[in-house]
Amino acid sequence: FGCSIGTFVRRRRVEAAARDLTTSGATIAGVATAHGFTDQSHFTRQFRRYMGLTPREYQDRVRSQS
Repeated sequence: FGCSIGTFVRRRRVEAAARDLTTSGATIAGVATAHGFTDQSHFTRQFRRYMGLTPREYQDRVRSQS
């Protein structure tokens, strides 16, 4: 896949969390915890790295397109 196993796993966790951010009623902190991130700030840094937006920006953008 052109990346380390750690990078692959983090990317998959972020992708799964992104789905939950838009389909569940959970808070960002709740989604972060559910997907194994140590805290919301760690989740936000990783999410921004892979998705290019903060979790809140992502939620707002996806919800406004619906």
